[in-house]
Amino acid sequence: MANLTENAIWHDGIYQIERNDPVSGGKDGITNKPLQQLTDRTVYLKEQNAKIKELIDKGGVGGIGGAITSLKNGFFMLSVNEQGHLILTHNDNDPAPPFEIVNGRLVYKID
Repeated sequence: MANLTENAIWHDGIYQIERNDPVSGGKDGITNKPLQQLTDRTVYLKEQNAKIKELIDKGGVGGIGGAITSLKNGFFMLSVNEQGHLILTHNDNDPAPPFEIVNGRLVYKID
């Protein structure tokens, strides 16, 4: 019994097996196509997650590592916690940074 080959590829869609598709296995079998696409996506996401974790472990984009207990006026920081949640930290004495959610995406507004 062979395993699927794992490739770090993001497929835009996952093939849906149709009623008239012949059931065929093997490396190029139509039955394995959606499984291969999901396997590839899983490897791709795993690699992306490792890159993000490495960036966080190194201190993030700005080079600020560890816990931040205070921020200078006007400064803010975006980070991702261990659960994968986006965390916005800013100086409570200043207005919140100009972020808004547009179509499910976090957007930084420039005036």
